[in-house]
Amino acid sequence: MPNQILLDNWTLQEISQLGQSGLLSDQTDKLIVDQKNDTHSFEKISSGLIQLQALFSFLQNLVLRETIITDSRFIQVWDGSNSLKKSNLTG
Repeated sequence: MPNQILLDNWTLQEISQLGQSGLLSDQTDKLIVDQKNDTHSFEKISSGLIQLQALFSFLQNLVLRETIITDSRFIQVWDGSNSLKKSNLTG
C-alpha cells in the first residue's frame, strides 16, 4: 500500500480562505477533551492560528506522502481556482 493520507475538506477550505483573504483576526473555540475526568471544555483561540495549522499540516503531508486523498463531492467549496488538483509533472 502506498504512503497515503485522507485529508479532510475542512483543512483544505481553511487553506483556501487563508490564500484568498489572508489571516483571520477573529477568535474561535477550541475543544479541549479531558479523558481522565471524562469532561470537555472550550478555549478561545485565534482563527488565524487554525488556518496556519491547516497550512502546515497540508505542507507536511505534501512532502511526506505519496498520495493525498480527499472527498471530491465538496471540491468546489475550497478550490475554485483548481490550483490543488492533481497535476502530472515530468522532470
